[in-house]
Amino acid sequence: MKKLLISLLFLPTIAFANELVLFQAMCLDRETMQKVLSDNNEEPFATGVGHRVSGDTKVFHPAVMFVNSKTGSWTLVEITSENMYCITSVGSKMQPYIESKKKS
Repeated sequence: MKKLLISLLFLPTIAFANELVLFQAMCLDRETMQKVLSDNNEEPFATGVGHRVSGDTKVFHPAVMFVNSKTGSWTLVEITSENMYCITSVGSKMQPYIESKKKS
């Protein structure tokens, strides 16, 4: 199921620096989203507020990152004002960030 989501998720428009990049997101109702996340054993990890530009207006949405701590898979979901749950990014190999010491 996750491979299907990944393949449908990212149909980006390639752009260069300082240009708008458009992409499609998979939006689902709450029940379906819970099933997708449950199938991948992903649990809520962090929350925040995402924002997008719609015309001349910034639109703000709650965002939740879900993570499977055993496999390292993760999904970033924004909740729209229409109560739809949109997957904006998915990935793997989630791990703590450890800054490497540069040799002097």
